[in-house]
Amino acid sequence: MKAKPPPTVTTPSSSASGPHTPAKADSHYDAGGIKTICILKAKLTPEQYEGFLLGNIIKYSSRINHKGQFDSDARKIGVYTKMLEENRA
Repeated sequence: MKAKPPPTVTTPSSSASGPHTPAKADSHYDAGGIKTICILKAKLTPEQYEGFLLGNIIKYSSRINHKGQFDSDARKIGVYTKMLEENRA
C-alpha cells in the first residue's frame, strides 16, 4: 500500500523573498524533506494543532522583553498568529 503524501501547509510570508517558518528557515527544520510544522499539522488533531500554535504565541509573548530578541520574538508572534487565523478560516 502506497503511503499518502503529507498535506501541504502554507506558512505566512514575512517578506517578498518567500515563505517563512516560525523560527528560522534553517535546513534542520526541513530534515527528511518535510518541515516539522507540516508533520505537526498532519499528525495532530485540529484542536491539538491550535493549542500548539497558541502555546507558541504565549511563549514568545511572555519572553519578548526578557531575552534580548524583541524583533525576532515579535515576528514569531505574528507568524504564529497568522497561522492560527488561517487554521480557523
